[in-house]
Amino acid sequence: MNKLLTTISILLATLLLATSCTKEQSRCSTCPDADGAQAKDYIVFKSNIRLSDKEVRATDERFDVSDQIGVYARGAEERNNLHYHAIPGGEIAIFHPTTTSDRIYPSTVKELDFYAYAPYRIAVQKGIIHLDLIKEPLDLLWAHHREVSPRVEKKEYTLLFGHVLSRIVFTIQGLPAGVTLQSMQLQGMVVEGDFDVLTGELRTPYSSKEMLPLTVGADKHSASSLILPKDVVDAQLQLTLSNGRTYTKEIKQLDIISNKIYYYNITLDEQQGGISIDLVNGQIVDWEDDGTVSNIVATPTETPTPTPEPKPAGENIYNVDLTQVARALPLNDDFAKGGKDYDPFALPGWLNKALVGARDFQKRSYGDIHYAQASAHKSADPVNKCVLITPRMQMTAGSSYTVELTYSSGHTNGATLTVQQLDKDGALVKTLEVINDTTSPSGYGNQHYKKSYAIAGSAEAGYIALLYEASQEPLHSTTYQVEALTVK
Repeated sequence: MNKLLTTISILLATLLLATSCTKEQSRCSTCPDADGAQAKDYIVFKSNIRLSDKEVRATDERFDVSDQIGVYARGAEERNNLHYHAIPGGEIAIFHPTTTSDRIYPSTVKELDFYAYAPYRIAVQKGIIHLDLIKEPLDLLWAHHREVSPRVEKKEYTLLFGHVLSRIVFTIQGLPAGVTLQSMQLQGMVVEGDFDVLTGELRTPYSSKEMLPLTVGADKHSASSLILPKDVVDAQLQLTLSNGRTYTKEIKQLDIISNKIYYYNITLDEQQGGISIDLVNGQIVDWEDDGTVSNIVATPTETPTPTPEPKPAGENIYNVDLTQVARALPLNDDFAKGGKDYDPFALPGWLNKALVGARDFQKRSYGDIHYAQASAHKSADPVNKCVLITPRMQMTAGSSYTVELTYSSGHTNGATLTVQQLDKDGALVKTLEVINDTTSPSGYGNQHYKKSYAIAGSAEAGYIALLYEASQEPLHSTTYQVEALTVK
């Protein structure tokens, strides 16, 4: 009898435990999942970038539960379009799986890749998101995180979102008193594209040209719109003022890069009865805030404050070889040909030079990815500076070019990678960006990150330089892995 009672008690206890696990699945580390496997702590994602109102909203500096992203995972298993939502928790959004079936569990496979987009869509076929700026002007965001050496104990990963599209802003100067902007549109625009979440590629195979309306700002003298990135944009700008007058102007050979905001000024020419658009001196800035025009610059016509930098008087600051025959563009050298791993990185015409300390850029590879690596990890020198410079390139003064940099980073703690433009004499023209990645202090977080810069050519020729700067006291020894540097 006692054995029977004991057996019944065990059965009842087991039933109660199972019921409890069902109700408290998320807090139970020993409860079975729906497939019968034992539940573990699942992976969550954080984002330290504030997204626009359509994606992640901050209310009283706290993120709303309704904010949602889609996640794809590759590595231990293939997971597609998992539904994650933000939980309240301050200025950094923490995204959790919406259901148990959306969970991703830690793995120790060789590599893990996470791809994410916002806002979340239920119906996404094979990772392709169709964009239509007329029917649905969606500000799509995308992030990619690669974990090279996954650990079971690591359950939180950072997603750095960037804008897939670009934004263009036109501001009219010299409006007559009492006259405002009524409407503006771009005629002849490609407005459809397909974005691949798993590659980060935006394809525009659609040939039809449409009229893209711009949204008139509250100031009634500017208008803006999302725009598809394209190598060449040929369109016609049309605007109508409150006095009933309409103006048109052709826009030719405009190069649009993703995650950028383009500011252009329009001037009324009353004598000629037309308008002029300054496409040469327009501002091009990284799209890094919440996407509202007013938060980027005080006024679209205001000149941005330049990055403090030395002003060389034409000196060859890195002693580049000025006798090189300038190479025709595009520049797109194969980094796999940069030498043997752990040797100094070497490509024909490139300059790899240690400036302070013994460290230079080393040739490294991981799988089929080849790169030039700069790192001051365990350096015996208190300060390390080294520079990697492209071959001499043919450039025409006033012509526009695009510099594209692909890099990964790891063990981030303050070392910098500065992107510079040099002229034909090796003198500094401008600093394009000072990269100070702090996203992954204990591993490799920022993987295959892509940067694009629009530059104006200097006379005859020029160079692009990558300057690495690190120290031991204080310890700033971030590893940067330059996978590609192209100029076109």
